[in-house]
Amino acid sequence: MCFARKPGLGRYNANREQWRAAYRWARIRARDPDLQPDHRCCGVDWAAQLIVWRLSQVAPSPTPSLRRRLEGIKAANEIIDEILGVEAECGFEC
Repeated sequence: MCFARKPGLGRYNANREQWRAAYRWARIRARDPDLQPDHRCCGVDWAAQLIVWRLSQVAPSPTPSLRRRLEGIKAANEIIDEILGVEAECGFEC
């Protein structure tokens, strides 16, 4: 007698909602760079943590942190202020 295969993603028997929940939890957990995957988890949760952690090690997020972005904006504003100050000293109009 043949049994129908249960729908699942990967070699772990879980449905799409369980995988999505596991990936979401793993991505939230991966925001802290000091945390390693939790070896006490098993199944889909463990697999999702390993995948998300490995992807973060291989290709870190291209977006800079908020602090770096704000420092860049501040530096750009200082340069603009300096240019406008030099123009004002030289008599140039904006």
